[in-house]
Amino acid sequence: MIEMFVLLAVVVGVLWLLGSVIGFAFKLVFGLIGGLLGLLGGLLGLLIVAMVGIALLPLALLLLVPLWLPLALLVGLVWLLARAGRKPAPPALPAAQ
Repeated sequence: MIEMFVLLAVVVGVLWLLGSVIGFAFKLVFGLIGGLLGLLGGLLGLLIVAMVGIALLPLALLLLVPLWLPLALLVGLVWLLARAGRKPAPPALPAAQ
């Protein structure tokens, strides 16, 4: 009777181990496939966002003209004042022959 119980425990243990190995294989395969599909979906989403961003970038720059134009004029004025305040550069000496 004990031998029958031990044989039954071994059979159940082997079947349990076989089922867990099959479950691990399924989990590994579907995890890898899911990860690959997730990576491809992320790349596709990044591509779509980049294309929409490129399409909307000129419009965004045109909408920001009222903000950056006064700043550009101020920078230009400072540059002109700084340049006007400098003395002209001395002429270069001719190279000795």
